[in-house]
Amino acid sequence: SPSLSQFSSFARPPCLRLDQPCPPSSFSPSLSLSFVSMSERELDAVEETSVAPEMKASGAFSKRVVARASESIVFEHVSLSLKVAPPKNSGSKEKVDKYILSDVSGVMAAGALTAIMGASGAGKTSLLNVLVGRSPPKATLEGTLTYGGEYVSGSTWARLIGYVWQEDTLYPYLTVKETLRVAAKLRLAAPAAEQDEIVDAIMEELDLLRVQDTLVGNALRKGISGGEKKRLSVGVELLTNPPVVFADEPTSGLDAASALRVMKTLKALAVAGRTVVATIHQPRSSIVDLFDEIFLLSKGQVAYAGREPVEHFESLGYPLPPRTNPADFYLDVLAPTAPSADKLVQEWSDNFRSAYMAKTPTLSTKDKGSAVVDKPALPSSWAQFKVLLWRATKNVYRDKMRTIVRALQAVVFAIFVGFIFFDLGVDQVGILDRLGVLYFISLNQSFGSLFPVLVSFTEEKGIFGKERQAGYYRSIMPYFLSKTIVEFPTSLLPLAFGAVVYFIVGLRSTALAFFGFELVLYLLVFTVEGLGLFLSSVSKDVNVAQALAPVFIILFMLVSGYIINLDSLPAGISWLQHLSFFTYSYKALVVNEFAGASFVCTPDQLVGGTNTTMGICPITNGDEVVISRGFELDDYWPSVAVLVAQGLLFRTLTALVLHFFIGVDRSEKLADKRPKTETA
Repeated sequence: SPSLSQFSSFARPPCLRLDQPCPPSSFSPSLSLSFVSMSERELDAVEETSVAPEMKASGAFSKRVVARASESIVFEHVSLSLKVAPPKNSGSKEKVDKYILSDVSGVMAAGALTAIMGASGAGKTSLLNVLVGRSPPKATLEGTLTYGGEYVSGSTWARLIGYVWQEDTLYPYLTVKETLRVAAKLRLAAPAAEQDEIVDAIMEELDLLRVQDTLVGNALRKGISGGEKKRLSVGVELLTNPPVVFADEPTSGLDAASALRVMKTLKALAVAGRTVVATIHQPRSSIVDLFDEIFLLSKGQVAYAGREPVEHFESLGYPLPPRTNPADFYLDVLAPTAPSADKLVQEWSDNFRSAYMAKTPTLSTKDKGSAVVDKPALPSSWAQFKVLLWRATKNVYRDKMRTIVRALQAVVFAIFVGFIFFDLGVDQVGILDRLGVLYFISLNQSFGSLFPVLVSFTEEKGIFGKERQAGYYRSIMPYFLSKTIVEFPTSLLPLAFGAVVYFIVGLRSTALAFFGFELVLYLLVFTVEGLGLFLSSVSKDVNVAQALAPVFIILFMLVSGYIINLDSLPAGISWLQHLSFFTYSYKALVVNEFAGASFVCTPDQLVGGTNTTMGICPITNGDEVVISRGFELDDYWPSVAVLVAQGLLFRTLTALVLHFFIGVDRSEKLADKRPKTETA
């Protein structure tokens, strides 16, 4: 593993321990590693190891870089409430407070793995989110938080912590090593060689070397296991070497062996000196044995906190039954419907909390300065853009199934449409058929381009939001520009579709008309994909996005000028045609195909003829077709300009949504709270 000297170019942060000076060689730089080797033998040894905060690394630990020193987290009188409608039988219309957490106090010890446990709805995740600094919008938050006996600001606290989400937010078509390297390049302004050394060391510590070249994978592409994904998520958070690590349900969805492995990883982080806090629902006994401290909640209140829950409950008349998993026992006695739950909560509040909280560090009235916990500066926006462009390219073009499906879709529909409208004539029937095929091409390419964007960007938006909350980006522009550029080649597939259809159908046979057709087709796809990005950005999930999309498509389709003449639109809704990209694309395609073209009639298409006189051909000039649809002969280039403007507008709106709403945390921060008697 890399030695400390190999990271010497990074500024060493001041010692965070309050009770002793920081010796020159005992502190790792802000990018140093943090835990023991994750071989099976050493993992097993973790269970047997004391994790007192003052413990020095020994044995296997001596070969590793020492973690950034951590401190205990103390939170007091934390309450979280929401305004909700009153009970129906209350006779009042005024909203009442619903408490999610009520007067919760506790200590998360340094160098310890603390588990927050409780039945469903007990407030586990709510407490974890409050400690992290992510309380729900519009919630009322009360209480205080100190770190090492001192107050810290919300921004300083954010630089101290790493947060492992319950759902792994990883790009499926990157390998394990690429995932860590990309995260390092986005978050660390360090030379590439040093970044690679850190990545290699993290993979070794987390036992990911053997799968370093394996894709992360997803439901459609087999990749690494669930446990390996979780360890990879931990590794991503450790790149900046946070002294505090929070994990939300890290074993969720994992098999027993993988869950144990992940929890041993978190235990190892604590052994190396970090403060590690995890919510967990119903762990097996071997996992419970790993916990140094257990924090039990019931209906948003503390029922127990400490190192000896079994003895505590037994002293209150609730002994652990033989051959019973302690975790199951805790959940049983603290279940919302259990008579014992309220009693245990009250006992803790009345007789035990004061003694428990008396062990907390002496409180300083000073705020910890942000310089104490400065993370490394982020790379430049240009450097981030290059990394993001590389990542987006890999993630898109390694998804071979997506590329193959879109290519097959283009070819199959092109052949299908081509043979249905094969070799259109220039008679009166041919006029109607040309109008129909131009409309169908617009419709087909709109749906074919819109829905893949809805699926892919809605999922990717979630990853972006979590990365942004973790402080990956200087701004959203490097991400958004890379996303826009990498999608450009796939937007060219409709041009292949158009070329095949154009010649099979027998549309206007001039080079100018062909390239005019292809330009409109590309701009239509460009605009529709922009709409897809915008709808994805404002939708909670892909289901909402897919429900919204047909509303826009069908509405714009109805006012395009094909189903009903634009001059015939009711006055109340005629303005919709000016918003519809279908109107402009169809208008441009019709003008491109018909303006200046000539048409003929077969004998049976002549109108008004008799036995002695020749009938009249209804339409011989394509200009008449253009005008009959409510279009103008010079509408082509204005329509092209509007399509360009709409495509850019949708992308601009998407960028604004990303900038102001996605990954932006406006919630109250517990770390910013101060006692009411004290001036912040």
